[in-house]
Amino acid sequence: MRICLYNAPNFVKAVSKISWAEGFDLALMKKKIKAHFELLKKQASKQDYIIMLEMIYNRQSKEKVPLAFNAE
Repeated sequence: MRICLYNAPNFVKAVSKISWAEGFDLALMKKKIKAHFELLKKQASKQDYIIMLEMIYNRQSKEKVPLAFNAE
């Protein structure tokens, strides 16, 4: 069963926030979400979504990008 987070307000706000972060690559994020879709879970807050997205973005990467930190 696939969940749909794409229209959840906090998910949308989180994606918007990290898309402005230094080091963010939209094409890479799309690739990582497709590869690790099972890690997308409903979260309680925008900050929780940001942390989840950062974890997915950095999964199996040699160089980690601190998206949550850079987004602030």
